[in-house]
Amino acid sequence: MKWSVKELFEELRLSRAEMEREYRIIKRAARSENAEESLRLAALRRKRSATLIKRISGEERLAEMILTGIENPRERTLLRLRYLDGMSWRDIENFFADTGCPLCERQLFRIHTAALSSAEKVRLKLEKGGDN
Repeated sequence: MKWSVKELFEELRLSRAEMEREYRIIKRAARSENAEESLRLAALRRKRSATLIKRISGEERLAEMILTGIENPRERTLLRLRYLDGMSWRDIENFFADTGCPLCERQLFRIHTAALSSAEKVRLKLEKGGDN
C-alpha cells in the first residue's frame, strides 16, 4: 500500500463527493435544451463516472477491511461517518449528541487522531499479513 490511512480515507471522501457532482451534472445535461449536446456530455460523464466507481469500490473495500480491524467502536464510527458517509464535523457532532454521547469539537478531533492511529496500525498489520 502506497498511501497512509488518512490519505486513503480522504481520497475516498473526495472521490465520493466528485461522484455526487458528476451525477448532478448528468442530471442537468439530461434536461438541457440541446439534446445532441446533452447526450454527448452525459455519455462522457457516464464513462468518467464508471472509472471513478471502479476506483472508489477498491478504496471502499480496503477502508472496510481497515475499519473492521479497529477495536474501539467510537473510533470506528467516527471514521465511517467522516470518510465513508462524507459527513461534516458538525453533522458528526450532532450524530453523537443524538445517540446520547455528546462530544465537543475538541473531543471529536482527539478521537479522530486516535482513530487514524488505530487505523494505521490495522493497515500495517494487513500489509504485513499480505506479504506472507
